[in-house]
Amino acid sequence: VPPKYDYLEPRELPLLFKQYLDRLIPPDQMCWFRSMPETLFPQQEYVLNWLAHRLQKPSEDPTVAIVLTGDQGTGKSFIFDEIMSPLIGEQNYMVTNLKAVTSNFNKSIFSKLLIHIEEVDDNRSKTLDRLKELTKRVHHVDEKFIEKQQVTKYFGFVITSNKRHPIRVETTDRRHFFTSYSKVSTDTPDFMFKLFEWLKNENGLQEIYDYLWTIDITNF
Repeated sequence: VPPKYDYLEPRELPLLFKQYLDRLIPPDQMCWFRSMPETLFPQQEYVLNWLAHRLQKPSEDPTVAIVLTGDQGTGKSFIFDEIMSPLIGEQNYMVTNLKAVTSNFNKSIFSKLLIHIEEVDDNRSKTLDRLKELTKRVHHVDEKFIEKQQVTKYFGFVITSNKRHPIRVETTDRRHFFTSYSKVSTDTPDFMFKLFEWLKNENGLQEIYDYLWTIDITNF
């Protein structure tokens, strides 16, 4: 089911959304591609490209998962539950836990475009193996009382956690993008209320939708 939003016009990054991202993923936190360590760019840029990809190319499954960590109350889940969910269509979004997505009976996740796995804290090697499996394109899934089926993956998934190291990954891992750990501020509750009001009552969601469609992800 498509979202209720349509792309209206090219748009710059909305100020309130930028202020929220700066709190969640500080703009001075950088990343780089392993093959080009001399080329630095903001972590925030990578995450915005990833989110834009979910809107612009829903039929292309991401091969990298976003791992967003920070203090309780920083608004880690907000970007997915309150912003991305309506922008991709609420029926195409799912909030769940690690046990549900790594179980044998997880067919329901394959009808989604974005899976949010929250409150993750599991450093077992077998957990990483199951998460790696989720980045593959084709899967064989089980459903109770139904014969095993082959399905195609279209969803991208994100992990949020209050833990600095919510999952264990190898040094050479290429399937998880960890943002820097974010800190909560004393004015965070007031800011989040202001952001929520802008989204719901001042056309904020449409502005973000237009911005994500404006991003050029040709080479992403």
